[in-house]
Amino acid sequence: MVIAEAMLADLPAVPSSASLVEAACLLRRTGIALLPVRSASGIVGYVSEKDLALKGCGSGGDPAAIVVADVMTVDTVTLPGSAPAEMALELMARIGLTAVVVHNNDGQIVGVATLAHVLDGLSRPPPEGPIPDSVKRVRGEPL
Repeated sequence: MVIAEAMLADLPAVPSSASLVEAACLLRRTGIALLPVRSASGIVGYVSEKDLALKGCGSGGDPAAIVVADVMTVDTVTLPGSAPAEMALELMARIGLTAVVVHNNDGQIVGVATLAHVLDGLSRPPPEGPIPDSVKRVRGEPL
């Protein structure tokens, strides 16, 4: 399975000028942990639940007064949609992420792959034949 098969596409972007409260509401509505942040020049970063909790609310400031641009992550980990899902899992585990941004061959952002969606995709049985070893490893099953 490639990461594009597990990603969420057509995500709404949160404005860089939005408050942390607005960003948290949008994250909750979409049900994912990471959203792109946009400004007049396009996508300028990403904001995650972790950004909101640690950089925003954890700073002791008022979440209604702090804007997304102050807490967003600019250098985001991305993977091509053609990357194996196992690669995304390894990367998330190594860096401590719950989602990665997915780009196409032209470098354009096409979606977000969350840990839950990748695991769900890998846990589905293949259309026919034996379960791949990579899926067994993720499930903790004997090879």
